[in-house]
Amino acid sequence: SKTATGALARYVSQAETDNYQPVNITFALLEPLAEEDRRRVRRKRQRHELQVGRALEEWDNWLSEINTNETDTAHATDVADAADATGEIPPRAANV
Repeated sequence: SKTATGALARYVSQAETDNYQPVNITFALLEPLAEEDRRRVRRKRQRHELQVGRALEEWDNWLSEINTNETDTAHATDVADAADATGEIPPRAANV
């Protein structure tokens, strides 16, 4: 994962249990940049900004996906509730 949350989850799930050391997030835990990007962006600060930008984009995509799934789930629940009440699927829901 490109996000801090994903990087920490990967670190915790793949850590050696004999010598586990808890850590805070660092750029070293994030998914490394492609070699082409590393060559193109020479300054460490700019490389970190690029990693942060990608992490924020990934985070926004994840949030959008969750919001879409919640909307779909809420709609499906509304349709099921309406069908339970009448025994039929409402016409507006049948077209979805």
